[in-house]
Amino acid sequence: MLFPTKSNLSLQLDLAIGRMPVKFFNKHQDSHCHKEAVLKTTATVNVSEMLSSGLAKEHLERRKCFLKVLSSVHFLSRQGLALRGDGDESDSNFMQLINLCYEDDERILDWIKKKTDKYTSPQMQNEMVKVMGLSILRKIV
Repeated sequence: MLFPTKSNLSLQLDLAIGRMPVKFFNKHQDSHCHKEAVLKTTATVNVSEMLSSGLAKEHLERRKCFLKVLSSVHFLSRQGLALRGDGDESDSNFMQLINLCYEDDERILDWIKKKTDKYTSPQMQNEMVKVMGLSILRKIV
């Protein structure tokens, strides 16, 4: 823009007067890409709805995984087998049962690894057994 041309002078004049934004926006609003973008944004679902449905799916997935872990604890308890072994938790009856039963289901194995022993800890296992025991007592009484 060292040497002003007629179109550059016109552009600078439009910017100085303030007509440029209006001209630009009107031209853009009539463009094909703007109309297509408007159609796409009005046709899609609300962002909060997408987040809610994503959270609901994730919650359902976590619930399924937890129920499978709970069923493993239930099985070992019902058979009178120890949940934990001596020392290394990866060799415990509980973890061996999880690995055996769900070796083809990567979701559960990933979920358990991702939870950093939250649902496989001795305290949580004891809590699950305690809740199952109380449930049995309520059915008897």
